[in-house]
Parts: sequence; C-alpha cells; structure tokens
Amino acid sequence: MKNTVQTFQQELEKLALKGDLSKNVEYQLRAVMHTSVDAIIMSDSSGTILSWNHGAKVIFGYEASEVLGEPLTILIPDKYKQAHINGMERVKKGHIHIVGQTAELEGVRKTGEVFPLELSISCWELEGELFFGGIIRDITERKRFENALQENEAHLKLRNHQLEAANQEIALKNTHLQTLSSKLSKYLPPQVYDSIFSGENDVRIATTRKKLTVCFSDIVGFTARVERMDEKELSHWLNTYLNDMADIALRYGGTLDKFIGDAVMVFFGDPQTSGERQDALKCVLMALEMRERARLMGIDIRIGINTGECTVGNFGSENRMDYTIVGRTVNLASRLESSSEPGQILIAESTFHLVKDCIQCKPRGQIHVKGIDREITPYWAVDYQRDCPTARSTTDDSLKS
Repeated sequence: MKNTVQTFQQELEKLALKGDLSKNVEYQLRAVMHTSVDAIIMSDSSGTILSWNHGAKVIFGYEASEVLGEPLTILIPDKYKQAHINGMERVKKGHIHIVGQTAELEGVRKTGEVFPLELSISCWELEGELFFGGIIRDITERKRFENALQENEAHLKLRNHQLEAANQEIALKNTHLQTLSSKLSKYLPPQVYDSIFSGENDVRIATTRKKLTVCFSDIVGFTARVERMDEKELSHWLNTYLNDMADIALRYGGTLDKFIGDAVMVFFGDPQTSGERQDALKCVLMALEMRERARLMGIDIRIGINTGECTVGNFGSENRMDYTIVGRTVNLASRLESSSEPGQILIAESTFHLVKDCIQCKPRGQIHVKGIDREITPYWAVDYQRDCPTARSTTDDSLKS
C-alpha cells in the first residue's frame, strides 16, 4: 500500500513539473493541508487512504503513519460500511450525484467513539485513475448545542440566533471550499499571504533577525465597558473597532500580527520594508490615525512603539504554525503600551531618533518598566509636522490606498 501512496505523490509532482499543477495551486494545497482545522482526506478508487492532514489527526485520533495505505472503512461505523462500498461503486460507474454535495453522517474515532460529522466529497481523474477527496468537519459540538436548545425552552430565542449564525458560517465556508486560497487569506496578513503564494516564502518553520518597528495598542477601561454590555452589543462594538484599526494598519503597510482581546499588535519591516526610517515613520503615523479614529468612536486607547532587532518568521510545529515576532524589542513595545496614558502614544528612544524630523515629540522623562534592569527615556508622539514633506506624502498615500 505504501507504493500506492508514493505513486500518487509522484504523479502530483509530475503534474507540477508539466505545468498542469501551478506553483500557486501547489502552495495553496500545502498551506491549506497544514492549517485547516477540518479533516482533508484523499483516497484512490479502491478506498485506500492516500493523504492525511493535521485536522484529520485531531478529529479521528490517528497519526498519518497509522492510516496511509489503509482502507477508508476504518473511519466508518459498521452500519455504514456496506453503504460506503456501494456508493464508491456507483461513482466509478458514472453515478456521481453525491459529488459536490454536503451530507451529515457518522464517523468512528481511533478510540471507537462514534461521532457526527459533515462531509463534502469531490472526485477527479488522474492519468486514467479515479481519486476521491473529502473535507470532513466534526459537528459533535453543534449537535450537542441543538439538543440543548430542545431541552431549555427559556433560552430558545438566544440559542436559535446562535444556531442560525453557526449554520450561516458553515454555509459560507462550504461556498468557498473551491477557492481555498481565498479562505486561507482571511487568517493571514496580506503581506504574509502574498509572500507565501508568490513563492517568496515557504510554509515551514524558519526565522530570521530583522530591525522592525513594533506597535501595541489597547482600549483604556475595556473590562469595565464590557461589563455594561450584553453579548450582541459587545460583539458589534468590538468588531467595529478592531475592523477600523485593522484597516488603518493595512493602509500604512503594517503587518497585522494578532488581536489579543481588545489589544492590537502590528509591526513594520517584514515581510515588506520601506527602510528603517520610513518603517518607523509609517508606524507612528498609523498610531496617530488610530488614536484619532478611536476618539471619534468615543474610545481612549494607549499605544506603545519600539524599534529594534526582532526574531521574525514561522513559529510552532510542522502541522500548525504562526507567522509572528519575538524578542526584547517586542517586550519593550508591550511595556511602553502599559506605561502609556489614556489617549497617548509612548515611543522608545530608538524610534524617536528615526522620526523626530517629521513627528512632534515631547520627552516623557526616565522611567522603569518591568523586565528592564535600567531606566529608559521614552517620548510622547504628539502629532506629525505639517511642514515635513515625507510625513505629509506618507499620510496622503495611505488615504489613497
């Protein structure tokens, strides 16, 4: 059976070399196989398993080495095995009405536990051989949720709303299964997404050292505000705020690293850079616009910015990784944000020296921050200097984009 798996992989490599499988598609398939939380399984016409991703391992409990070359029936409860065999035969005879459809079935984990799942099937022919692909989602939690709705009439209205939202999300994701790269792009900063699918960066664990400018921001009094909101109001308010902050970051060319509750982390200088000085200036100009936008929403935010050497790249495991940054520069940026005041932007001395010609700054005075065994001298970033052509053109360019 191992030879069958190797032959399938070799055929995909041959297609890529002949141009039938573009590099972009190859990168997309690899990225999706690595990052998808759904199980993505491929088999040949005999039902032999040929590929097995991390999502399949999480859902079914098997390592890839345990299932590659084994029949699909090890994943199917006994009562469905014959129906599965009959279905495979009908597809081989040209009766493919089930292909492209989504169905709710049951699977069996390595532990023997039978669980509900949602299955979308596709098939294709490769040099005379028929292959099948399945995208499988564990819907155990959704089923438990539906049962809870029936048992608790007092929460029926709320639960129905949540179920509708869950069903809409599932329907939306199923609609986009044929455009996997678009689906994946929602989870990556545009710069990282472009660098992966252009072939500039590979999807593997690797890091490098670069000089970056790092920005942290969070909402002042967030916890107290949350306590006064119901779930629906909180979701709308917070998502509106985060969406506006993300739009501003992307307009200035920042790499949006992550949201941490109400906090936003952005860095400049990788995977694209305009040079150390321009990266730092873009970051501070972005922070100034974020502050003004938050004020228009009736929100005070704190911002901390630092410039220095960082380790940047893919961190995690071979099956699940994040593109992020680590190091003392990142830690100090976070400490500066904590030491800032409501509605203020506190920048490190290293950043100040890069932007002082274009940004109005005031010294904060020497302070101690946690984790740093010496005093530091940060500055308040007040506004950009209207007579600085670089600041003015950078701001104008961001508005155009």
